[in-house]
Amino acid sequence: MMNINKKIIFWTVVFLNILYSMDPNGRPKNLFTYLYDEGEWEYVDESSDSISLYLKNLDKINLTAMSVSKSISLEPKLLKNIIVDVNKYKSFLSSANSLKTIEVSRNSNFLDAYQHIEIEFPFFDNRQYFFRMHTNFLHNEDISTLVEWYLIEPRGSTALLAVKQDPSAIYLKHGAGVWFFKPMDNNRVNISYRLIMDPGGYIPSFMKEMINKISVVNLFRDVLKEAQKQSK
Repeated sequence: MMNINKKIIFWTVVFLNILYSMDPNGRPKNLFTYLYDEGEWEYVDESSDSISLYLKNLDKINLTAMSVSKSISLEPKLLKNIIVDVNKYKSFLSSANSLKTIEVSRNSNFLDAYQHIEIEFPFFDNRQYFFRMHTNFLHNEDISTLVEWYLIEPRGSTALLAVKQDPSAIYLKHGAGVWFFKPMDNNRVNISYRLIMDPGGYIPSFMKEMINKISVVNLFRDVLKEAQKQSK
């Protein structure tokens, strides 16, 4: 029985390593493959302010990818500047009371930051994680990447380990997101944000999807509102 259990653990670890395989920089290649793939996105709904929501079920990793988009008159560079200025999130995000973001370090290629999420539902633990955000991409005529981010481990980084964490919060390990823009007619662009996030711990599937839907739509809406405000 012991040998069987060891084999199960071994192959489970191997399988997870394949699913969440990283490139040399720690970027989760498979998660971004799902996000960049245009296939299998299912339309769900459109909000009153014209934000479209799409879902993609990722059965292999038991997660759901989410995509929100909207066509708008906006300078993509302005939007990018708002997304990467993580220390100012608290000034415009509607979830600022439950979300704490701290920039830890930054260089010419990426920034590392810490986020803590206070869960408002009773009996559920808070969440926390470190993420890396990349901002330098070659743009093309069809669709261009503004920002990529993905969850990282703090080990090996003195700066990250120095951040005071919440000992009672669940640490999230698997997640990634990407912001795109696509030029449209009449000086408009289609902005989209795609996300995969494993919320960790036990959360019922229906609640997990509901929380993710609400949070991703609200974040997207807040960022666009802030960009429109700054463009005036």
